[in-house]
Amino acid sequence: MTKKELLKQLKGDITEVEKMVYLKRLIKPYQKYGKSKLFILQYLNGSGSELENKFWSKCSSSRVAFDIYSCLADDKGIDDFEFEYHLPRIIYKNKETGHPPNMDIFYRIGDTIYFIESKFTETPQKILKLPEAYYITNNEYKNSDGKKVTYPIKERFHKREDIADKFSSFCQTYVNMKDKIKKDDWFDYKQEICHLFGIIFYALERTDCNVKRIDFKNIVYKFDDYEKLGNDYISAIAKEFIKDAKDMVNDILKISNKKIDFDYSISFTQDVYEKYKNKTAYGLDITIKELMAQNWSELDLS
Repeated sequence: MTKKELLKQLKGDITEVEKMVYLKRLIKPYQKYGKSKLFILQYLNGSGSELENKFWSKCSSSRVAFDIYSCLADDKGIDDFEFEYHLPRIIYKNKETGHPPNMDIFYRIGDTIYFIESKFTETPQKILKLPEAYYITNNEYKNSDGKKVTYPIKERFHKREDIADKFSSFCQTYVNMKDKIKKDDWFDYKQEICHLFGIIFYALERTDCNVKRIDFKNIVYKFDDYEKLGNDYISAIAKEFIKDAKDMVNDILKISNKKIDFDYSISFTQDVYEKYKNKTAYGLDITIKELMAQNWSELDLS
């Protein structure tokens, strides 16, 4: 099925009765590290205002992710788990300006941190409109309103000029390749750059000495459209981006004396569903397979 065909079937919002079932699941507490956590607070504190409208859409990527991944909150083998996890952000002159990058899913198993960006029917920008603060090395750059701002890149990058040099150079490569992004490409380059920034400074500023690995995955629903991008359902530019980003982050961690390995890859919603389908759905007495058949009958998860 193509994305266009599915979107025709998934118009509008879910019913009020269905919303109430989700709300009961969202307010059900779970325990991690001896602390009580609530999914509803994670979504309310996120930057995307998910519960105002997005979550209730019939084509909501966050609701697909919730139905498939929330079961991990009950898994005793998962040390920590959250949705809409806040990562460190670039520092603007007005330190209260801007939102931190949110990772759709965060969890920890032992010495490994997992970050997941989950994509469904979103259509990313075809022109890479990255804020100049990420890649303009001059002290002066334009903000999102087109106004000139004077703030050194060293300050923007948490006083790490060495990281600023490597990261801005990486960004410039892909800003300059914006016209080569294919029409059917599902890969959101701007969002990925913001997430990579957040992951770098998460590794440098928030990890304890027991963290040895950070694994960042893009999980995308596999539509028939994506066959045009190549055998791996990903464009050549996106593949190159992932390889270059992986090398860059590992290099930054090395020069920062952080003994953490970073991995960056893609996978598909269908594969994750296959892995978790026989687990009990969070807050319900049915399996994820039964839940997805009930809530997402339009999807081809085989």
